[in-house]
Amino acid sequence: MQRLRLAAALGWGFPTWQEDDEAALLGAFGIRHVQVFRNRELAIDPAELRRRLADAGIEATSFHAAFGRDLEPSNPDEPSRRHCVEGLAREMDFCLGLGGSAIVIHPGEGNLGDQTRDAKRLAALAASARELADLAAERKLVAAMENLQPGQMGDDMVALRSIVDEVNSPHLGINYDCGHANLTADPLTVLRQAGPRIVSTHIHDNHGAQDEHLAPGFGTIDMDAVCRGLAAVGYRGEFVLELMETTEALRRKCDAVWVEKLNRWIDLASGIIP
Repeated sequence: MQRLRLAAALGWGFPTWQEDDEAALLGAFGIRHVQVFRNRELAIDPAELRRRLADAGIEATSFHAAFGRDLEPSNPDEPSRRHCVEGLAREMDFCLGLGGSAIVIHPGEGNLGDQTRDAKRLAALAASARELADLAAERKLVAAMENLQPGQMGDDMVALRSIVDEVNSPHLGINYDCGHANLTADPLTVLRQAGPRIVSTHIHDNHGAQDEHLAPGFGTIDMDAVCRGLAAVGYRGEFVLELMETTEALRRKCDAVWVEKLNRWIDLASGIIP
């Protein structure tokens, strides 16, 4: 059984994110592949960003699309929804410029409360999903819609899975975020609901109340169960760490013992060990 590739989310162009230091930290963990999330308020050239990553020995294999009120695929206002899809098409082009093959997309923006179950919003998301799958196919990309926190579109994995099943395209899948799943239900239950539609992951931890983005093993998520669950549904994509702690905190906490645990979790998720 081939081992899943370890990757990590890497922010670029944000005041609180020190890219060079984080790149050095990733190198210390043996991570050579990243999912880029960039500050879209800056004029960042994807080719130049790709070159800078290469200089650090890093390759961008995926891209996290920007999100906001103008990039809300579940917006029930049709002109706004179409404007959103056009914006996400440009995000796909940025992904291509980076050399990535997959793009993660948020189904909505902001806390909507019970509106996440609204029929018009779900219909809008379904329409966008069909269009995004076609746009991804044109670019030979895979688009992955992410399960989000309670009160945000995508907080119901059953509904998200239903939309992806209906589109039924190899260019559209689900980005399983175990941290978000821990805020909505049992992470393993949410994983099983997504099943074989999972094409990418966000691996991080929390204590069940806030989206803390801790290193796995420092919250309440049963990482052994999650990783075995990934193997059970046949997941073969990247094992993407999405951590938001400072590099100083990660260096302090993520010692050799933690790295050993991380490697065991990857082996579990890969089906190498039972």
